[in-house]
This record gives sequence, C-alpha cells and structure tokens, in this order.
Amino acid sequence: MIRLMIPQEKERFTSSPVRCFEKYLSKLNPKLEALWQRPLESFQETSDIWYCAAPIWNDA
Repeated sequence: MIRLMIPQEKERFTSSPVRCFEKYLSKLNPKLEALWQRPLESFQETSDIWYCAAPIWNDA
C-alpha cells in the first residue's frame, strides 16, 4: 500500500520560499531602507522587528 504524506498547514507555510521572504521583509527595521540588516542580539518570535537599524556591511 502506498500512502501519500500531506504536509501539515504549518509546514507548508514555513517551507514556502516566498512566504519565508515575505516574513523576513515584515520583520525588517523600518528606520533603515537596506534590504539586508543586522539581526538583533535577541528577540521574541512575536516581536514586530527582528533587525537593528544597521546594514550587514559598512560602505565607509
């Protein structure tokens, strides 16, 4: 007998590359327009912002 495994709703949401990127964008710090920002040292999963107002690189 062959069984098809259907992922749970939560698994489908978290495994979608588009949804992961949308979540990333939603957690960026609005004080900085850079796409790639430094992560905060600590944050809660439910926090609105996961990144500080500093880019990953320094163009100085």
